[in-house]
Amino acid sequence: FDSASFVASLTQAIDELGLGEVENTVVGTMVYVAARSASPGSSILLRSEFYQALRELDKDGDLAFRVTDEQIMAGLLLYRGGVVEMDAGEGKTVAAAFPAVLHALEGKSVHVITANDYLADRDAALLAPVYESLGLTVGCIQTPMEADERRAAYACDVTYGTAKEMGFDFLRDQLRQGIARGAIDRHGLLET
Repeated sequence: FDSASFVASLTQAIDELGLGEVENTVVGTMVYVAARSASPGSSILLRSEFYQALRELDKDGDLAFRVTDEQIMAGLLLYRGGVVEMDAGEGKTVAAAFPAVLHALEGKSVHVITANDYLADRDAALLAPVYESLGLTVGCIQTPMEADERRAAYACDVTYGTAKEMGFDFLRDQLRQGIARGAIDRHGLLET
């Protein structure tokens, strides 16, 4: 993707679309991200021009929010596998979006666990424009959902939900798989 021939063919294709400079930056970056995401283990570093272009295109302010140094640090620590404690109002929603995006762009399914259904729905809706601008899908698990709705939400790149809902979905899945394998012992319990 960084080869001169790829860059030349990409530049030509974008030029043929007749887009402006800002749109060219966004489209080119999204193609770059898609190409890098296809290679397992490759890192994705986005140039500051991309973020500036997004700000210019975001006339309604859908993608705009102010990020603090603490939120960036928390996101980095989460991405590296750390545990972060943040008080109410310190921006857990925004901090969690950074590692969620990075892992999803690496092709991994991401589950963001919140305290309750309201927060899961709010956070998914709030950050959906950000995820979607990067070509990612976002879903949300809620208590009153049917199995097919849950499957659709879990099929997304980033899925929001509560520990209770996701935990019980995991257990139900394991039970179904155990029953399908015939792993029920004489007491009706799954064999380990």
